[in-house]
Order: sequence, then C-alpha cells, then structure tokens
Amino acid sequence: MVVANWLFEVGKVSRSLKEAFENIPKVLELAEKPSSEEFKLVLKLILIGFMVLGLTAFAIVFALRQLLLWLGLV
Repeated sequence: MVVANWLFEVGKVSRSLKEAFENIPKVLELAEKPSSEEFKLVLKLILIGFMVLGLTAFAIVFALRQLLLWLGLV
C-alpha cells in the first residue's frame, strides 16, 4: 500500500515537471529583455542581499565563537 502511494506521488511530480518544462518556451517567448538600467538595479539588489546574508552569518559565527571562548568551552 505504501509503495502504491509513493508511486502515485512520483507520477504526480513527474507530470508537474513535464508541464513546467513544456511551458518554458512559452514563457521565454513572452519575456522581454530588461533594459541596462533595470539589469544593473537588479544586480545591485542581489549583491546587497548576498552581502547582508554573509555579514549576518559572519556575525553569528563570530558571536558564538566569542561566547564559547568566554565560557571556556573551546
């Protein structure tokens, strides 16, 4: 029974993936090339997001390491 349910779920996923891949040419046909200004703006936003995530991760790791050192666990 479990195998039958699993096969049913796999069939649903493969159908949805097939439909997604069939829609790619339609989406590309409707898509417009962004202007240079719009592309640069999106690129800047993505880079700022990466920087924020990186700095946040660094701050968390640094704070945890300092806490462990302060507690004498390292």
